[in-house]
Amino acid sequence: MIAKWLKESRYTVIFSGAGMSTESGVPDFRSQSGLWHGKDPQSLASVEAMKYNQKEFIDFYRMRIQTLQNVKPHIGYRILSSWGQQFQVKSIITQNTDGLHEQAGNINVIPLHGTIVNANQKVDHFWSKRSSSS
Repeated sequence: MIAKWLKESRYTVIFSGAGMSTESGVPDFRSQSGLWHGKDPQSLASVEAMKYNQKEFIDFYRMRIQTLQNVKPHIGYRILSSWGQQFQVKSIITQNTDGLHEQAGNINVIPLHGTIVNANQKVDHFWSKRSSSS
């Protein structure tokens, strides 16, 4: 059924979210075992946290980045990649920040919240800029 729709479509956009990532072993945010369980997101993952809770902020993102080093895109990502090549899939819009769509070979991925790699580069830039002005 989906293949028929994709064949007939002239312009297809795919939306994805946390379910894609969790199947690859990336922790979610809101479940009982999620990253926010028992924590205040504002104190860990915000501009204010970067300024005022520096150790917690860095530890949180370091843990997330280390987690991503051990995960690989599952077959669903590769299926989307093949659809992008076979059919008229123009882009994938995702809430995920892990870069797994790109690792699987998907092109024209729009990460609504950016990617953790880009965030890591911005944090490094922030700290190097801050250190040089001290």
